[in-house]
Amino acid sequence: MRRRWIGWLALWLVGGTLACATLPKPVDSGLLVFWEISSPGDSGGHAHLLGSVHFGREATAFDPVIEAAFADAAVLVFEVAPGQANATAVTQLLLELGRLDPGQSLPDLLDEETWEALAARLQAAGLSAMALSSFEPWVAMIQVIGLDIADAGLDGEHGIEEQLLTRAGGKPTLGLETARFQLELFDQLPLETQVTLLEDSLQDGGKTNREGIDLILAAWQAGDTALLERLTQGDEGDEHTALFQERIFAERNRNMAARLAELLEQPTHYFVTIGAGHTVGEGGVPALLRERGYRVRRVPRTRP
Repeated sequence: MRRRWIGWLALWLVGGTLACATLPKPVDSGLLVFWEISSPGDSGGHAHLLGSVHFGREATAFDPVIEAAFADAAVLVFEVAPGQANATAVTQLLLELGRLDPGQSLPDLLDEETWEALAARLQAAGLSAMALSSFEPWVAMIQVIGLDIADAGLDGEHGIEEQLLTRAGGKPTLGLETARFQLELFDQLPLETQVTLLEDSLQDGGKTNREGIDLILAAWQAGDTALLERLTQGDEGDEHTALFQERIFAERNRNMAARLAELLEQPTHYFVTIGAGHTVGEGGVPALLRERGYRVRRVPRTRP
């Protein structure tokens, strides 16, 4: 059986896949999903990089070392600059980017089983699948994953970025990407890949998606980056998974590392917050910065 994508969470939470076997248990590493990054020379800047989860159920009790780095930072850096990803802006972008070409319809792109599963999932939430008939499959996938996020009891106000922004004071903020760029990544996927992602998001009524959300949150709390990396890996030999992985993770990781390297040319202390899925593994942003010659140290959790 194919692994199931957590779909929209690949962009807004941390993303990834779940095996169909028994869910693994996170292992407490004693380390945070948090890195200290210093320029190779004496004239550049330095940064603290926090791997984030974009949704939560309650306020996060940040480790004292994270609190201290945040308080000391001169500039806050996020995936997207604050305000760009609000509901109104995202809805406008979906209407602009997500529509099918004239003469196409979503029911025609999906097999009967998938269309019926989508209709049932939306109907259970008091929504109509026909309202999405003129939209591309990735838009429907976003709708499905949004319902799974809500069903799991999560909201963006308890996401790490929102919690940090409420305490930002007058600190300047920057974005590494734009909301348009992020949505265009989905819009530019082939329709066949979009259909595959939608099909996976609908399997077992979202049960696996909700279990995956809980597992990601638990892995983040435990600092289990090995498990986080596993969750962001797709099935080998699946062309759709490989394309998704390259577009949504690998390519963006390289771009974000390059952008951070540019920022670190200035003698400034940055506090950087990006999705945790972009921080783990050999292709993660910390590893890519280390390859560029930066001094990179993962920060241990403060002992009680």
